[in-house]
Amino acid sequence: MKSLSKVFIFLVGFAITAAVIWQVDYASKSKAQVQIPQVATAASTKTTTPIQGILAEQAEIQVPPENENPQELAVPILMYHHVGPLASDADEITTNLTVDPEKFEAQLSWLKSQGYQTLTLTQLNQVFFNKRQLPAKPVILTFDDGYADNYQYAFPLLKKYQMSAVIFVITDMRDGWYTSWAELREMAAAGIEIDSHTASHVDLSQLSGAELTAQLRNSKEVLQKELGIKSLFLSYPAGKFNDSVIDEARRQGYLGAVTTQSGSIVRSQRIFEIPRLRVNRDTYIEGLLQ
Repeated sequence: MKSLSKVFIFLVGFAITAAVIWQVDYASKSKAQVQIPQVATAASTKTTTPIQGILAEQAEIQVPPENENPQELAVPILMYHHVGPLASDADEITTNLTVDPEKFEAQLSWLKSQGYQTLTLTQLNQVFFNKRQLPAKPVILTFDDGYADNYQYAFPLLKKYQMSAVIFVITDMRDGWYTSWAELREMAAAGIEIDSHTASHVDLSQLSGAELTAQLRNSKEVLQKELGIKSLFLSYPAGKFNDSVIDEARRQGYLGAVTTQSGSIVRSQRIFEIPRLRVNRDTYIEGLLQ
């Protein structure tokens, strides 16, 4: 009997020990099984929102470093004003700044036949940061002031030749001689970049601090309100600027500015002094670009 009791006690102890070992092993495995899906779930829910549209692109761009990794890009930027038939009572300045629609179409056709591809200033900025490849033959078409004929005559031709452009708008001047907000919205929706030509087209280099701030800030705010866009580039009225104007433009969130200085080399370290090539009534762009 004693030997049977010993055997029974041994078997009971063995069973208890095995049960404890099994529970520990099961708990360990269960814990691991629970943790693995948690990690996988956390990783699977971490998604990146696709970047779409020019507003999303603008949110990422920035001013190229002034003193780090300076870059130079050969990008001709053409400067237009009016595109349309010349009024019989046009003054000398307006006459000189007006390009006939047939001539403008001939220019676009020539650019297309020569392999030129249009960019916006936002896209040019992306090139500096290796977010976009510079075309073999880039060109940027800009229009100062935002005249009504830009919508009536230039815009249909730009669509016809599938080209983009940049229009610099004077936000306080929206009467019949200028494009309406509805027209600007339509052009913006079609890929035309709308940027600032200040609030009222005054000589920025002659303004005091408060007046200068108002011209640059108000223009951005109105464009944001009316078009839902962030104006990131500036065209100096009459090409007038100085170091104070550049400093204030930076403070107001602009990323660069175009001038009336002639040239076709865009330098990252002088991004607020971008040169352009003026197109007047009798200009042949073939000569400008060759």
